[in-house]
Amino acid sequence: MLIRLSISGFALIDSLDFEPGVGLNVITGETGAGKSLLIDAIGALIGNRIGKESVRTGSEKATVEGVFDHITDVIMPVELEEFGIPPDEEDLLFVSREIHIAGRNIVRINGTLVPLFVLKAIGPRLLDIHGQHEQQSIFQVSKHIELLDRFAGEKMRLAIEDYTIVLSEYKGCLDEVSRLGTDPQARARRAELLRYQIDELEAAGFRPGEEEVLFERKRTIAGIEKARSDVAELERIFASDDAMSPVNRLHEADERIRQLSSIRDAYRPVADRMKSLMMELEAVSEDLSSINRDLEDCDYSLRDIEERLDLLFRFKSKYGHTAEEIDLYLVRARRELEELSMSEDRMKELHVIRVALEKKLLAKAMIIRGIREEAARNLSDEIVRELAELGMPGAVFGVSMSERPKSRFFSRNGCDEIAFMFTANRGEPEKPLEKIASGGEASRIMLAIKTILAQADDTQSLIFDEIDSGVSGKTSSAVAARMKKLARYKQVLCVTHLAQIAAAADSNYFISKEYREERTQTILISLDVEGKRREVARLLSGEADTQSLNLSEHLISRQENS
Repeated sequence: MLIRLSISGFALIDSLDFEPGVGLNVITGETGAGKSLLIDAIGALIGNRIGKESVRTGSEKATVEGVFDHITDVIMPVELEEFGIPPDEEDLLFVSREIHIAGRNIVRINGTLVPLFVLKAIGPRLLDIHGQHEQQSIFQVSKHIELLDRFAGEKMRLAIEDYTIVLSEYKGCLDEVSRLGTDPQARARRAELLRYQIDELEAAGFRPGEEEVLFERKRTIAGIEKARSDVAELERIFASDDAMSPVNRLHEADERIRQLSSIRDAYRPVADRMKSLMMELEAVSEDLSSINRDLEDCDYSLRDIEERLDLLFRFKSKYGHTAEEIDLYLVRARRELEELSMSEDRMKELHVIRVALEKKLLAKAMIIRGIREEAARNLSDEIVRELAELGMPGAVFGVSMSERPKSRFFSRNGCDEIAFMFTANRGEPEKPLEKIASGGEASRIMLAIKTILAQADDTQSLIFDEIDSGVSGKTSSAVAARMKKLARYKQVLCVTHLAQIAAAADSNYFISKEYREERTQTILISLDVEGKRREVARLLSGEADTQSLNLSEHLISRQENS
């Protein structure tokens, strides 16, 4: 449950610390004092949307921090570790959220920086907030199946899990049927197109990296003809029969130097150097021959290269941005053609699989329906009893169950559609809840549902933001009794204007606006016994006179002894 809340720089809240206790915590105050701000700040801890307009004027950011205890009752350590959040040794959870004026949100859980979606994933398991607008959720037919399934509990959860496994297989079968196509002529046209594309790609035979090679060749091909001419001239020089050619003159020089070295040993080093020079010239001659052969092997032309690049460009516009992507397209096209070639047999096989899965799925859905039918009867009975206690003894609450349309028969929740039915007066026909319940009736129905469902939920803390709107008179005492009952096994925080609920509280808090340091600020104080007595008196009559104080004391005493 929530054991500490710290708020700073949030709207009219400069700095506020709140430590709710176990049981029923009631927050009262004048209209406009900032009670809703407190609820908004708590909502920030569970991932509710909070805009930069919540940042207090003059502040760079708003900060909301919360501490929760007994965390393993709702979130296992392994779940936290999956999000990279280290569990706390004392079974606490520290949540911090900063809302910056620039629009950024910074969330930390147990000191670890996490994305906002992580807070949205685990936050609702820490707190369940019900505001005045929340009671409108029972008017949304789409919410009714969720509420009924929550009431059905673990048995329904396991049945839904079992159904979901088969539903996943069924959707996979439908996806494959869709991929293969149901029209034989369409499959034939697709196969013909794939064959053409495969033949075209295989004939082209583009290789990874070929585009770079082609561009390199294009850059160098212009100089190849000149290179051939230069090498041919060099070979002519080295192979010339002209006695006066440089190479032949060097051979003549080599012969004369060798003759000199035979006359005197001192001339031998010169002869050796000349011999090395001649060997190097022979190596150059061989290299020139190799270069000439290589240039002659370059039988591609600039036109050939440009045509190849143009073909590659056209293929890239059709099959992929690179040669690698084009090759991948070819692989996929071959695979798809192979599947289409076997599609007739596969379609027959898928039809058999689909029929079998539909039968299996329907059987699972019927198990879910059976659980729902039992849960619907029990929920109706319990809500009628709760409503009688809440001042609606003639109310009738029912659950209407029907099949979904065949076009969208199987949903993630089975094949049922659920709608809550209601009449405030026994003997009158039940009608859809959203069409006939008044605001006050909706408040009581919502409270009845929450009272019943809370026993099955793991959520430790429930927050009610004036959902008692529209309730008065004798019903107020009944609502207070329900709140007190709910607080026996949940931490309940309630913002209210009803004296009866304030009188039933285990802890009372008063919220108000004060003008401090030339600024309006919202403050929250904890009320002692006398403070509670005076606040209940104020709620009863608007002022704490003697008569109101006596009535307040009587009301508090009666609630404590109930």
